[in-house]
Amino acid sequence: MTKKLTLIALLLCLITLLSACSDVIKVKYIDEGFKDDDTGIGYVLCGRSVYALKVGKVYAKDQHGGEYCVIPYEDPQRFLCDNDPDLPRVYRAEGVEEVTVQNFDPVAAYLFLEGTVSLPIDQFVAEAKYTGNPDVPDDSEYTYALRDAMTQQDPVKLVSPTIDEAVADYIVHIRLLSATYPGLYYEVVFWRDIDGVNYLLDLSTGYSYLCPYKVTARLWGDA
Repeated sequence: MTKKLTLIALLLCLITLLSACSDVIKVKYIDEGFKDDDTGIGYVLCGRSVYALKVGKVYAKDQHGGEYCVIPYEDPQRFLCDNDPDLPRVYRAEGVEEVTVQNFDPVAAYLFLEGTVSLPIDQFVAEAKYTGNPDVPDDSEYTYALRDAMTQQDPVKLVSPTIDEAVADYIVHIRLLSATYPGLYYEVVFWRDIDGVNYLLDLSTGYSYLCPYKVTARLWGDA
């Protein structure tokens, strides 16, 4: 009887495994993206600022073994991500608008120092209409200041900073969060140059914008 139950359990596990495998779509890897030949739908890599907050189940696999996963809270017909557990890059379906700092509409942010590991140092909490908790401090003024600086001003530098330009102790990675794209984050980098000027770097474009004073003061307590 025990052997029978064990055999049944093994068969059920095998059926479940085969069923899961059959759900995975086969796609063809192409330059910076992949394509489902059966449907004709292609996916292209988003900009360097765009990452998935979490990696879901495997949705598709290419001819080289590359895996593309569901992003929780995003439609897989629109967005998928790779299987990198640390920095999952995002792919968008052809025809879906590119995610940019202009259309991301951030409402909150997490701030990190990057090294061997990511060290969280602060967060800008969203308005109560997003958190659902009026008792939590509202830090949205800082998030919106970041947004406005990068969408309502012209960039002051059009090339990413070199190692010699940026002061290493004043580099902060900012992960912007959005109600429009709830499964994604948009990463920008606060950096200070050797002359003491503070910037916000859009990783997708390489453009830098002047950082608002209130954000600098929140981070460092100075200009």
